[in-house]
Amino acid sequence: MHTPAVPQGNRGPWNTEKLWHLQHEGQPAYVLPPLAHFGNGPSGLTHYPGVGLSDKYKDHFFACDFTASAANSKIWTLAVKPKGAAFEVADLHPFVQQVVPTDCEFGPDGAFYLSDWLGGWDKPNKGRIFRVTDPEAMKNPAIEEGRKLLADGLEKQSVDELVKLLSHPIQNVRLEAQYELAAKAKADLKTVAFKLAALAQGKKANRLARLHAIWGLGTIEGGGKNSSLLLQSAKSLFKDEDVEVRVAAAKTLGKYVGAWSALSAQLATEPDSRVKAQLLVGLGRLLPENSADKLGLKASRIAPALAVLKANADKDVYLRQAAIQSLVPILTDLFAVTPMPMGRDDSLDFRLNNMAGNLLEDPSARLALVVSLRRLPHQPNPAPFNSDGRSLLVRFLEDVESKVVAEAARAIHDDNITAAMPALAKLLDKPGLSEAVAFRAISANFKLGTPEAAIRVANFAARSTEADPLRVSALKLLQEWAKPSRRDAVTGIRQELPDRDAAIAVTALKPVIAKVFAGSDAVRKEAVQVVSKLGITEVGSLLATMVGDEKQSATTRADSLFALQALKAKELKAVAEMALKSPEPRLRAAARVVAAKANEAVAAQELPRLLADDSASVIEKQMALGVLGTMKESKDVDTALVAWLDKLIADKVPAEIQLDVLEAAQARTTTKNLKLHAPLREKLADYDKAVRAKAGQDLVKRYPDTLAGGDAEKGRAIFLNSAAVYCQRCHKLDGQGGDVGPVVNGIAAMKDRTYLLESILNPNAKIAEGYQSVILDTLDGKQVSGIIRKQTPKEITLITADNKLITIPTHDVDGKPKPDKSAMPDDLYKKLSRRELRDVVEFLAGLKEPAKK
Repeated sequence: MHTPAVPQGNRGPWNTEKLWHLQHEGQPAYVLPPLAHFGNGPSGLTHYPGVGLSDKYKDHFFACDFTASAANSKIWTLAVKPKGAAFEVADLHPFVQQVVPTDCEFGPDGAFYLSDWLGGWDKPNKGRIFRVTDPEAMKNPAIEEGRKLLADGLEKQSVDELVKLLSHPIQNVRLEAQYELAAKAKADLKTVAFKLAALAQGKKANRLARLHAIWGLGTIEGGGKNSSLLLQSAKSLFKDEDVEVRVAAAKTLGKYVGAWSALSAQLATEPDSRVKAQLLVGLGRLLPENSADKLGLKASRIAPALAVLKANADKDVYLRQAAIQSLVPILTDLFAVTPMPMGRDDSLDFRLNNMAGNLLEDPSARLALVVSLRRLPHQPNPAPFNSDGRSLLVRFLEDVESKVVAEAARAIHDDNITAAMPALAKLLDKPGLSEAVAFRAISANFKLGTPEAAIRVANFAARSTEADPLRVSALKLLQEWAKPSRRDAVTGIRQELPDRDAAIAVTALKPVIAKVFAGSDAVRKEAVQVVSKLGITEVGSLLATMVGDEKQSATTRADSLFALQALKAKELKAVAEMALKSPEPRLRAAARVVAAKANEAVAAQELPRLLADDSASVIEKQMALGVLGTMKESKDVDTALVAWLDKLIADKVPAEIQLDVLEAAQARTTTKNLKLHAPLREKLADYDKAVRAKAGQDLVKRYPDTLAGGDAEKGRAIFLNSAAVYCQRCHKLDGQGGDVGPVVNGIAAMKDRTYLLESILNPNAKIAEGYQSVILDTLDGKQVSGIIRKQTPKEITLITADNKLITIPTHDVDGKPKPDKSAMPDDLYKKLSRRELRDVVEFLAGLKEPAKK
């Protein structure tokens, strides 16, 4: 059976569908993937203006990486170089470190300025501005020239002087000259436009000047067809060998009325993908010249995007995004609110087919069309003969290409396109859906909340051919059918669904409940929870069979017994008596809990005797103590617990049940209006005093009740999923996780429970070899801490406590590295209850095998 590859600690499609990853096979098409991963921001971003630093920073960006810690924050510098329709990051390295930068910018004096927040998230009421310069580069006379020009303003410069300044080495001067030319064009458009057009076409002219000339023409002419020198220059510009000139021309002409033919003709022969992308975007905005059909139903409008999509075949996702950006305004016109003439077939399919033609034959084009439809503006009240075009997504739910179906399902569900939600819900009847589609189809039925939708979800949960996590997801939603969560089951986004009748879910599940219970242990375990929550009493015989089935896990058998109790099933008494005789300790313990709740008077005498029975298992004693803590007023119970507290003070209670004794006594002392018949509060105080006296400053000895007796399964869940401690951020389990701390696989083969507990309570006591944190003092008076991952004569690379790599030049380090505290927080245990701490220790103590390679 296929099992979804859901990562450990998963929290939704952001992780499972790798939405945030770099470009990869199978990535959702609506996502525009990032070029690279670095930093935590940016909180500030700027571009090198051309002077002030050495030439190695030419065309570089500077980005603030703000983490609220000087040890981990920095300012990165990077360049980008063309790759396909987009770029790739090059020359990425730290520019400034050991500050907390919130913003950065180049000044008119050529210097680099950055603001330093100084300290943490608290408001320190202070900060600093740093000025960074390169003494050699600052000797460039263009800096002083540019500073004076910017300070005086360019209003008095002539048109010819301003045109010359378009080639100035300082970016801000060029921009000011471009803006001033636009201002002068208001009085003399013809002169300015002709000079800019001549410069733009001057192939021997400065590239930057030519680009500013093209942009300037776009500004002063405004794309109007009456003043179109740039449009007249299109043929010359599109033949230019300089790709950047063609990119600028395509981008600027994309806003010109009457430029459709020029853009379309260039697209047919253009070899460069970045130019193609700009041409496509422009074509989406424009209508073919002399077009009488303002709704844009002519196939010629959509043909350019179709040709590019078919040739690209999804290879360059950035070019695909450009085609999508071209399609969206065309489709917006297609489904415009303006009614079409009466007498015409005005269905959505008619409009689409009329325009799309062969578009629907190509899978790459269909995929792009799905994303384009998703991006259409919502029309809550479309005019007569019109409709919200997004509802057309339903036709792609039956596509032969699975990636097209998945994209349509994502669009309908994640954007909550209500008109298409019923079609997505019906898809659940189809076996073998992909994970992305199945999760959303289940959720779509849950959103609808109708009896038919509940039947689909129940039938899906009963299908043995479906993956376990999907079936479990279906059962979980049936469990909360009556009172829906305010968080979407797939996206986690807030949703507002009304309360429904629980009988809908009950009626749907009853006919297939036997098939559900015939599933895997994970499915059966969830089924037990569902029938118990919904009160489906008719499953008594099934649950009884599961309790008696020795092939089932002990947990599932015990949960089934508790479900019988919750349902007050007629089979409970006989099954509980059978369970009391079972050789399985957990099942016997569950049976005792059931019996105790049925007759507390008898349990008040029997359970204390069980605790004194050396042959009783740990789990039986733990569950017995749990019951004693919740029982009503009883002298027998209170007396028994006081006796156990005396043993605890005398250190005569097995480690596995020490915490259970404490929790039972604490439960009774904190229950409102419960009369106590023994000094439980006093004994608890005596125990605390005795433990403190024995422990002294040894924190581990303060927690003797957490060394043994935990639930490994719950401990694993805490390790992977607890947002409070987030262990996996620093430690790897089964190959997933961080590198700040040791891999936990195999840890129990080397270390005992005391060491494991101490590593959580007092991580600085014994730091694992190879994970000793160090402090580096830098020559500017800062300190950086982390674990040394690499050290060469030129630099030292550290991995910080938040799992980030930082590299420091050796010549910036003052002295040798000094030992630091453990990277593991020393207050981590305060974020866990004692029971959670015991569960984590139990989980770690079971990791005796190394990770499989």
